[in-house]
Amino acid sequence: MLASAPASCSWGSGRLDSFVAGSDGALWHNWRDAGIWHWESLGGQPASTASPVCPSSGQMDVFVRGGDHALWRMAYRNGSWSAWQRIGGVLASQPSVTMTGAGTMAVLMRGTDNQLWQAAYDGTAWTWHPEGGVLASAPTAVSAGAGSVDGFLEGTDLALWHWSSARGWSSPGGKILGKPAAVSMTAGRLDVMVQGTDQALWHWSNLAGWEGIGGRLASAPSVVSWGSPRLDAFVRGTDTAVWHAWFDTAWHWEGLGGQMIDAPAAVAIGSNQLEVFARGADNQLFENGYR
Repeated sequence: MLASAPASCSWGSGRLDSFVAGSDGALWHNWRDAGIWHWESLGGQPASTASPVCPSSGQMDVFVRGGDHALWRMAYRNGSWSAWQRIGGVLASQPSVTMTGAGTMAVLMRGTDNQLWQAAYDGTAWTWHPEGGVLASAPTAVSAGAGSVDGFLEGTDLALWHWSSARGWSSPGGKILGKPAAVSMTAGRLDVMVQGTDQALWHWSNLAGWEGIGGRLASAPSVVSWGSPRLDAFVRGTDTAVWHAWFDTAWHWEGLGGQMIDAPAAVAIGSNQLEVFARGADNQLFENGYR
């Protein structure tokens, strides 16, 4: 039985890993390897949706806000999981992690002071950085190039706000609800999907600005890309079903069905390969794949 929305990552074609908080208060790991699904409990006391990343084949890192509101990490290396590591901080939202280079990563989070905080890992040690701002949602972290970090979030003015490790703060504007979703399909390019205050899906990119995609959303979106110019967004509709919007040369919509209670999570596991996870109305984990 799930107690949170799922989150997922993949270290290569055919491999798929998802993470959920269970009704027993522990973090659970669900993975598919060679077509077979497995479950294991990772323990801990997650108080948020997890944020996983798969740096390379055979490696995973998963982050949660713990029951003490601190940032916690568990790492998978050489076929086994580490013990839980308390990184610290006082979080008011789920964290969001992105790789910034070989063995380096950055975690963005909303602090209890409603500022953006960054925990940066250089391969050896963690350092904390207050980045300012006034947040009204959890941030989403993405990297558009080696050493760079970009964060997107809803501001208290309901606008989309962008923090860049290279350029600081700017606002692309708009009127949004909740946590944005972001992806970088090529170096230097950023694509962001949001739920607008009109409940429609909206797309912003640093190359072309804003465009409306339509739809009727009841959750924040998720977005992935298997390579330029492909974008795939997944949302929970006002009918509680999962809906899929994708761009190849134009935008398209399709309904995937289901009865879900929160936002879906998507992952691209290779060219022309997608997986989406969602928590059903029965608090079970559901998966749908595109091949």
